Amino acid sequence: MTEHQPRSIIASVPQMAAQLVGLYAFACLQPVFDLISNNVEFLVAHSVRAGSLVAVLALVALAAPALMVAAFVGLSRLHRGAGASLHSVLAFGLVALIAAAPLAATSTNPIVVVVICGVMGLLAVVAIRHVRLVSSITAAMAVALPAFVLLFWLAPDVRGVLAAGSTGVAVPKDDVQPHDVVFVVFDELPLASLVTADLQIDAESYPNFARLADTSTWYRNATTVSETTHRAIPSLLTGRFPDPDGLPTLSEYPVNLFTVLHDSHRLVAAEPRSDLCPREDNPLSAQVQLDALVQDMSVLYTHLVTPRDWKKHLPSVGHDWRGFAQNRVSEWRARTKGEERPDLFRAGIAQVAAGDRPSVYFLHSVLPHTPYHYYASGTVFTHDPREPSGQGRQNGDWTSDEQAAIHSQQRHLVQARYTDALLGELFERLDQAGMFDDAIIVVTADHGVGFRAGDARRGITATNLGALLHVPLFVKLPRQVVRGIDDRPVLLIDILPTVLDVLGIEREFAADGTTLLNPDHAYDRRWYQGMSRYEAALDETWKQFQETVNVRLNRFEHGVFAPGPWGALVGRAVSPSLPIGQCEVILLDAEQFQTVDPSSGFVPGEIRGLVTADAQDLRLGVVLNGTLRSSTIPYEAEEGRPRAWAVLVPEDAFVTGANRVEVVEIRGTWQSPEFLSTKSDTEASFLGVALGGQRILGVDETGFHNVEPFEGVPSRWTDGAAELSVPTGSRSATAIVLDLCAAGPLGADLDVQVNGQTVQQLHVPPAGWRGRVSIPADIASRSGSIVVALRSSTFVPAEATSNAKDRRVLGVRLRGLTVE
Repeated sequence: MTEHQPRSIIASVPQMAAQLVGLYAFACLQPVFDLISNNVEFLVAHSVRAGSLVAVLALVALAAPALMVAAFVGLSRLHRGAGASLHSVLAFGLVALIAAAPLAATSTNPIVVVVICGVMGLLAVVAIRHVRLVSSITAAMAVALPAFVLLFWLAPDVRGVLAAGSTGVAVPKDDVQPHDVVFVVFDELPLASLVTADLQIDAESYPNFARLADTSTWYRNATTVSETTHRAIPSLLTGRFPDPDGLPTLSEYPVNLFTVLHDSHRLVAAEPRSDLCPREDNPLSAQVQLDALVQDMSVLYTHLVTPRDWKKHLPSVGHDWRGFAQNRVSEWRARTKGEERPDLFRAGIAQVAAGDRPSVYFLHSVLPHTPYHYYASGTVFTHDPREPSGQGRQNGDWTSDEQAAIHSQQRHLVQARYTDALLGELFERLDQAGMFDDAIIVVTADHGVGFRAGDARRGITATNLGALLHVPLFVKLPRQVVRGIDDRPVLLIDILPTVLDVLGIEREFAADGTTLLNPDHAYDRRWYQGMSRYEAALDETWKQFQETVNVRLNRFEHGVFAPGPWGALVGRAVSPSLPIGQCEVILLDAEQFQTVDPSSGFVPGEIRGLVTADAQDLRLGVVLNGTLRSSTIPYEAEEGRPRAWAVLVPEDAFVTGANRVEVVEIRGTWQSPEFLSTKSDTEASFLGVALGGQRILGVDETGFHNVEPFEGVPSRWTDGAAELSVPTGSRSATAIVLDLCAAGPLGADLDVQVNGQTVQQLHVPPAGWRGRVSIPADIASRSGSIVVALRSSTFVPAEATSNAKDRRVLGVRLRGLTVE
């Protein structure tokens, strides 16, 4: 049964279906295709081949719009008006998504984004239904869907990835020596992190690197040829300077370690950032999972259309270009010793075994690359991947804040010890298999990282060459007798020619590197490849390397957990009775210190907080269970926010169960210090707002805007319907003390509710209200927590002044809360 077409609809059902297809193409396909074609690392990371990409395109470009059109057409056959309504709803949503991508990237206020997208969606629906020209143009947009698919498929970089399956040139391999090749590459590991003042390996911190130095030739003056992984890894495997425009795929580099040894060796390659090993020969080849690929594309798209302030609620988009949809799971896995970053490396170790045929084991570990999470044992010290100072982005520049660079370097050094532990696991496996002595073992890093305040973290500059270019390079020959340090200036492109020389393979292809076994081989300049080729003098990079080592040693002269000269105080017992100072400090995430379980694989070793004092020479100390475990200087203040601080304490400083964390102010000199108690001992944190009265741990909240200062006091606006879940322990709460003010000239009407029941109704004037709200005994909960709700009338600043930039919906401002 059908009905007459409503008068307001000027298009036929086929035209309306075409409109949906066109809008879908611009709303969903074009943004994702554009992002991926410009960042084909996503396809490389998923080991995408033509077949899997066809399946994905069939799903997202055919099946998804087909289902939408089928729902519309089917409903239209049953009831034309209902079908038209569905068409309007779908068109509204698609137009809103088209508008969301550019707005989400530029606007800082999510409410503004939502309102504008909604208005544009409504206007578009009206125009499509009533304006014939708009209706016709929208229907014609359907041709964009096959056009977008074709353009994506033919994009040069995408074609390069799809062609990556070709093994390319075959090289004869007669009379090859039957030695196993173990090739280990750590990510973002500068040599300056591993050595002592006399430029020897720090055996106490890195015992497995020290073992390698004692059993191999350590090329101490080796430098990488690129500061980026996707260029450095192909150079290591080909002996060639990197192509600045090349992808790290087999089709781009058909002659490499794997294809040269394809006929003589079994191939095992853990390649999280490259795809140079023929997949059919590699037991560790990532099997493309269609659902995982589609899920990650969905996460990418969601990030494109979500306002920046709301992205924190989405799975994070990590630097590995895969596993986005699994990040929630990964956070749980990080609480055990099985977090996913070491997994591929360990999977490669598990493949190590003696056999009738020699093997190539290429193990690229994405550690100690950021994010920094691990102690040397593999225990996780934080779940937050961000730098506490807000600095340290992968390719960004450091500000002049010295403390930010010091703390980040501390986190790096602690995680670097975990890479040594992983190297030890590999050596243990080789020893068990009886392969260590007879194997060719190469251990290096793709590039380094810089921690110089005011300089680039990863980008090459004239002042950070020593940190980024100088990397470890150890080459252990089969049953090597002559061992030691070789200080000739060499490059990592020399590795492949050296391996082939040891195996007795005469190289029949061009290479820029030269075998290290040639005693006369050495370079007279450094060459490295960023977006273009650079050169540097040998003495300049070596001088910078030594300076980088000296800076690190001066920063951590008392140990990695005791930075700076004040580190001499670490380990000192601090009296529980101290003079009271004026410094106000807020301890963040305080509840995590009450239920520490070291056996879980996580301890809250990175302790963070805020301080309201402006003194630039302020020094704080963190006392854990009565012992001073670290000291720090708060970071430079962000405009309008309290200064942040963070310390990293040793794993073994924690006890199972409750741990007492106190923050003290340190005055005087490190030789003669004076400790003062801060107000943090009696105040808790509510995401930066003091709750007052007593320490309240584990507060959960909804309906609050970010922390901002009000008359020098941190506070938070509600959106008119805010809730706090406040633990009360074994006691029953009897009252709430509130410190509030309101937006707008008229103030706000407020209902204070406890456990779903109103306990007081009041008017909060703009000047503020502070008072005590009693909780009736029949409402208070003895279950260990209460839910406090603040339901208020709201005010939008833009209503008062046309040029106001603040478009938030504001209720009351919470300046303090105490539960009695």
